[in-house]
Amino acid sequence: MNDKSQAIFLHDDEHNISHKRNTNELEHWVSHLIFIQKEINYLHKLCKAYKGKEYYFLTIELDRKNIQNQQLISTLDKYSKSRDLLNECDDMECDRLFIHHHEIYRSKYFRFISEYREIKENLFNLIT
Repeated sequence: MNDKSQAIFLHDDEHNISHKRNTNELEHWVSHLIFIQKEINYLHKLCKAYKGKEYYFLTIELDRKNIQNQQLISTLDKYSKSRDLLNECDDMECDRLFIHHHEIYRSKYFRFISEYREIKENLFNLIT
C-alpha cells in the first residue's frame, strides 16, 4: 500500500479510519519481522562465537524463532492480500469479520515478539 491510500482524511468515517490504521499497523508488523529476520542471523553468529551448552540451546531457540518468524511473515502477507476484499464489504458483519481477524493477527504478532525478546534477553544476560 502506498502512503496516499492510507492517509486519513477529514471526510473518512470511523470504519475507514479503523481499516487504514489496521493496514498501517500490518505494514509495520511485516517490516519489523523482516528486521528481526536479519537480527536473528546476527544473534545466531554471536551465539556460535561462544562455547557452552547455554549458547547451543539458545542457537536452537533462535533457529526455531527464525522458522516461526518466516511463517508469520508469510501468514501476514497472505492476510494483507486478503484485505483487498475489504472494499467489497457491504455490511457491518463483513467489517467486523475483518476487524476480528486483525485482532487475531495482532495477538499472534505480539506473542511472537514477546517470546523472541525473552530469547534475546537470555542471550544478552549470558554475554554480559
